Amino acid sequence: MDDQDHRAIANRMDLWHQQEEAAGMVFWHPRGFALFRIVEETIRARMRGLGFREIRTPMLLDRKLWE
Repeated sequence: MDDQDHRAIANRMDLWHQQEEAAGMVFWHPRGFALFRIVEETIRARMRGLGFREIRTPMLLDRKLWE
């Protein structure tokens, strides 16, 4: 992993971490989650302005569905 890798940058900036027990999942730290929410709200506002409606899907599914 080089210094410009998003995971290295996140570690240096204390934005989030990942754990072996949850491969690919992000555990947000307070600073990172604040940044996430700003980006999320900006995207939501733009999408609403374009007439899109938001939905929500399950966060966890059976692994077999992805294989």
